[in-house]
Amino acid sequence: MAVKDTTLTPAQMAGQLDAPAQKLKVSGDVRLLTRVGLLVLFLLGLILLYGPKATNGFLFATTIGVCGLAMWLGPLALIPPAPIGRQLVDPLTLLSTATIYYVLKGIPIAWGEPSRITAQFTGFELERSYLKVLLLVGVGLACLFIGYRFGITLKQPQGGQQKPTPAQPRVFMFAALTILSLISLVGVLRTLDFDVLALIKDPFKRTYLSESGVETGFGGVFFALLEIFGVLIVAGLSCARPRSTKAILFWVGAGALVLGVYFLLKSRAQFLGVVIACMFVVHYKIRRINFKLMTAFLVGAILYAYTVSEWRYVSGMSPEADLGTRVAGLAENVSFEDFGDFILGSDLSDIHTFVLIENTYGVLTEYHYGGTLLRIVTQLIPRAFWPDKPYDLGVELEQLWRPGSASGIPPGLFGEMYMNFGSIGVVFGSLLCGLLAALLFRKLVLSGSHIGLVIYAVILPRILLAPSATLANGIFFAVLLVAGVLALLRPQRATT
Repeated sequence: MAVKDTTLTPAQMAGQLDAPAQKLKVSGDVRLLTRVGLLVLFLLGLILLYGPKATNGFLFATTIGVCGLAMWLGPLALIPPAPIGRQLVDPLTLLSTATIYYVLKGIPIAWGEPSRITAQFTGFELERSYLKVLLLVGVGLACLFIGYRFGITLKQPQGGQQKPTPAQPRVFMFAALTILSLISLVGVLRTLDFDVLALIKDPFKRTYLSESGVETGFGGVFFALLEIFGVLIVAGLSCARPRSTKAILFWVGAGALVLGVYFLLKSRAQFLGVVIACMFVVHYKIRRINFKLMTAFLVGAILYAYTVSEWRYVSGMSPEADLGTRVAGLAENVSFEDFGDFILGSDLSDIHTFVLIENTYGVLTEYHYGGTLLRIVTQLIPRAFWPDKPYDLGVELEQLWRPGSASGIPPGLFGEMYMNFGSIGVVFGSLLCGLLAALLFRKLVLSGSHIGLVIYAVILPRILLAPSATLANGIFFAVLLVAGVLALLRPQRATT
């Protein structure tokens, strides 16, 4: 049976996420006033929440100022009528929003409370370095915007607005990659010494896992191939028939399996990332998701991450307590002030790492001069074949302040650009990233391509995590995910 062509035209694709907002179109002056008003409210909220503890008013003001710039270039730019190429999920909005979180976690420095990473620096040295890093992030944001704006407004090539063909699944490849993903799952479980009894005894703690084998043998390969689960569910959803009861039941079951794997074996960010990717595909290819539902999901995602963090804290403080005692402890520990402290936590790489980088590269050691991107190639070689393979870039950073450590702290997008070429690397690297992001968004999303949409869906979480991740890792996994999509889907001529 021929697959029904549900692909949207480029014009529909460019504005679908913002369709409700189109009813609220306002004049340029009103739009500007609205953006300014919301920005003021945002900054006032930060001042009320974090200002009372600030011991260095200038650093605090600069920190929230950079956050305000990210808010202005990101979410506030979506107020209708939004410029061309600006949507809730466009790369610039994602990067700007993630940068707000990245910068916010530097506020404790303005409180006079350096993190474990920056505690080695003296007061003046830390303040000088932090101020420089803040300014570099601000300049980087501005350059991202300039590069993105230039790329998104480039003249459309002739014929670029033609309606693209739909896509259909390659059944054999779906079966083959499903088997491969299950093999990788078994490999990961063996690598982590997965303990079923520990999971049954206490499913809310991660005592059922051991990370000792991640960097040994084929551990890294198994973990990389585990990403296939996400590709399978996203690509499959894009071809689903929403009116078929059997199909709905199948995808509910498959989705539960994939989310279960991510929940047990992946981080909170990766778990939420695959959920966002699925929502993106459902919104564009199956049924439009209500804006209120999207907002509720975003709020729920934040509360989910906060709850998991607090639960781990409570469980760690009382490891032998029963479930009821832990729940009571969780309820007692939750507060607005505690939530504010959670936002400033260091579960992801943050601006503190950039301070460490600024004090090291170009000062105590040479810049990498683009060498960090070579890690893309080295990751392809299993450690079983190359026992002395260089460790992840994050491990290199971790060992700067904790020699001998096997864990890692990713440098983040701006920090990694600085590691390669210093301040000039942040400027030109951000311009280039903005330009490439715009061209990719035009090619994958604004063109209305079915396969392009799925590709963007699977790399969307990587874009959102870029300010707090390692660029080489992000590119490596993006290539892996894109290869998976291209293997699973093939273009098909639209029926008439």
